Amino acid sequence: MGFGQIYVAPKIGINIPCHIGRETDEIGFNDVASNGFTASLEGLWMQNPQVGVGGELGYMTNPYKEQFWGNLITRGSFEASYKAFSAMGVGRLFIGERRLKPMLGVAAGAYLIKNNLNFESKWQGTGKDESVNYKTNIINPAYSGEIGLLYHVGNKSFVSISVRLNIIPRLKEEIKTTTDPYTFEERHIALNPHGNENNIEFKVGIYFGVRDRIKK
Repeated sequence: MGFGQIYVAPKIGINIPCHIGRETDEIGFNDVASNGFTASLEGLWMQNPQVGVGGELGYMTNPYKEQFWGNLITRGSFEASYKAFSAMGVGRLFIGERRLKPMLGVAAGAYLIKNNLNFESKWQGTGKDESVNYKTNIINPAYSGEIGLLYHVGNKSFVSISVRLNIIPRLKEEIKTTTDPYTFEERHIALNPHGNENNIEFKVGIYFGVRDRIKK
């Protein structure tokens, strides 16, 4: 990558929920959500041949895990999804001058988290009705660390393969409590039992040189 060059990199991959940030006996994001899809578009300005700074827009989506939500599935109609949009500032360090070189990266910014949980109980209109329509639409700070490899494939174009840990802290558990009007028994519906939504991304992408910021 050349000094003063500006690059654009579309990337796609898989998103893996993880248990980081939760105690061993607590429910984690990996308990409630399955592996999903992730995509991003990065713009990078190379300050020198080894260091680049820029920004990134991203998207991820994860389906719910039936093993966890199965109890509700058997008691009515259930749907859930986990989605997030991100805007991050990024820094990249490219090590060495060879065609294949290691890459280290950091990122910090915010996620717009849009989770949805809809449960329509079989017993709607009765004392056993636990129906709920839960949606989140919140912005939360986030930061990431990344390692990868960059391979020069042509004039001003590079293929990247990377592994990234995304930390989205400060999300809290949410539980809905209902009381049966006949037995006065309390029931608890887990809306967000997992708290943090930390995850790991495996992505591939291509960096394209789009223009020289500094003309020689």
